[in-house]
Amino acid sequence: MAPYIKRERIPVSREQLVEYFDKNVQDLDPLEGIWFSDDYVYEVAIFRDSTNAERDFVAVVLQTSAATWQLGQVKMEVTRTSAPGVYRVSYYLRNHSKHTAIANLDGNVLRVPLKAGSGETAFFTKSYPGILGGTDIVNEQREIGRGLPSVELVFWFSEDGFWQRITTLLRN
Repeated sequence: MAPYIKRERIPVSREQLVEYFDKNVQDLDPLEGIWFSDDYVYEVAIFRDSTNAERDFVAVVLQTSAATWQLGQVKMEVTRTSAPGVYRVSYYLRNHSKHTAIANLDGNVLRVPLKAGSGETAFFTKSYPGILGGTDIVNEQREIGRGLPSVELVFWFSEDGFWQRITTLLRN
């Protein structure tokens, strides 16, 4: 039996997760949300996990082009550290081997070093909810950039799995 068949699964839908994120947006850890990998192979949802005392959060695969991964499988197990934006991560590679690292969250980018000393890093970018949650990001950007024209690029996965992009000029 292939090792990926045995990987832990959590049966949760994108709709359930979006509802959870929207309902709890004010109380979410900055790590919670929907993320995509820099190579666009994985889209994962990271959310609190109260069922396993050895982790605070879990990342499950929502979409993937990797043949060795299936929807709902656990891609990362995450534990808080005492430092804000720093997490201990058990990250499962494409072949499902486990790699443990210290990950850093910088705004909407999660950096997970893959091999000590190699410089290899997995980057994940948060696509939902935004840093401020929901549509508040646009209003906050207008306040920050008052008087300056700016361009906003917004990316997300549509229900059929394709990337969507909106480009808007924010007028102040």
